[in-house]
Amino acid sequence: MCELHQQLFPHATGCPARYLKEWLQQQAITPFWLAGPALSSEETEWVLARANSKNALLNYSRDEMREMIVQAWPGN
Repeated sequence: MCELHQQLFPHATGCPARYLKEWLQQQAITPFWLAGPALSSEETEWVLARANSKNALLNYSRDEMREMIVQAWPGN
């Protein structure tokens, strides 16, 4: 983060994350931060149909994965 901060804001001091947040908001073509992300139940099922734990240290059941998705991406 410090390297990125130095590249984007060479003369600024302070919190790199705050500068990056403000910069992203100024450069964005749409105010995506005003509304949280959402997935429909069909989109959730699509993700679950393709999800697996093959590269994970833990194996999650389909229900556990669904619960994690719903918590991270509330439905409409």
